[in-house]
Amino acid sequence: MDRKIAILLLTIFIDLLGFGIVIPILPNYAKELGGSAMWTGIISGVYALCAFISTPTWGALSDRYGRRPLLLGTILFSTVAYILFAFSTTLLILFISRVIAGLGSGNIGVAQAYISDVTAPEKRTKTMGLIGAAFGMGFILGPPIGGFIAADLGFAWIGYITAMLCVLNFILAYFLLDESLVEKKIKKIQIIPWKEFKNHFAVKQRASIFIYNFLYVTAFSMFQITATLLWEDKYGYNEKQRGYLFMFIGLCSAIVQGGLIATFKKVFTEKKLIFFGSILMGVSILSIPFMSKNMFIPFQLIALGVMTIANGAIGPSVLSTLSLTAVSNEQGSLMGVHQSIGALARFAGPLLGSMLYAFDLHMPYVIACIILISCLLLIQQMFQVNTQQESAA
Repeated sequence: MDRKIAILLLTIFIDLLGFGIVIPILPNYAKELGGSAMWTGIISGVYALCAFISTPTWGALSDRYGRRPLLLGTILFSTVAYILFAFSTTLLILFISRVIAGLGSGNIGVAQAYISDVTAPEKRTKTMGLIGAAFGMGFILGPPIGGFIAADLGFAWIGYITAMLCVLNFILAYFLLDESLVEKKIKKIQIIPWKEFKNHFAVKQRASIFIYNFLYVTAFSMFQITATLLWEDKYGYNEKQRGYLFMFIGLCSAIVQGGLIATFKKVFTEKKLIFFGSILMGVSILSIPFMSKNMFIPFQLIALGVMTIANGAIGPSVLSTLSLTAVSNEQGSLMGVHQSIGALARFAGPLLGSMLYAFDLHMPYVIACIILISCLLLIQQMFQVNTQQESAA
């Protein structure tokens, strides 16, 4: 593996490890602080809403100033956010900490642009899969660590430990990560670059990919944010046990995206991976809340395993297809918009999911399945190359 990619994946892993530590306890802790179902969704989703605002800007800035300084800057934002997170004894402080973390996010979009800079087009699906593996490894270790910290040391230590991880992340990136962008693109940068959105959405193929990504991430986020509540309310799982369930998801994800995705790619096209992955994801999410307590294990683990296989097939395939629609010095902007749309979905999903959960705990999973099946209508358009692109080529 190329040294730059190895260092970048390590940086992503440390960043996602800190994020993974928070997942098993955040919705439940917001509930403990007196948050209603809607507030639980807002606290969980505001990070993503702020990421929607900031991520395209980081991507465009990375096209102009390079990937490395933007990665370092976003890590510093995260460090400050997690220090504040440690002192979150009220909903307001918890809310502010997640706002700061969201505004500073952007690592993944810039990292994906970095991957595009240094990877040949025919190898991007496999390399994007390695980013998914770094995600998975963060989820393998993060959630159980978060569960143990919350149970044995208290909530504040989650903030302290994740802040220290961010400092380590910054040190590694500063000393070991080189710049990848050769040709920088000089252009005016907007806080919310609506022109970037307009330009990218003007390409029909990209627009279809963006819409698919929004719907897919919305549905998956509805599961992600309500599952930790469901596992406690219906199945009686505590913080450590919920952490183990997320660890299982991360382990499956790392196996699938770190190795099996290359095998999938040899057998199936990106189009088929996305199509069948969407169906598997919808069916597995639908099954989550309908299991009896005495059958929770192993059937819940089977559903979660199928879910991670589907996610492993979809994520890298979508990114690879999208990256092939742009030249090198547009990758940062393109990936920034893509991640921003995903971030908006990660706000919409928790908010919608938490409100549906308050109405009936089965509803988020039923609606998520319906959304995923509707995504199938977009897949054909995602692989229709725009005429202007063909002419330019």
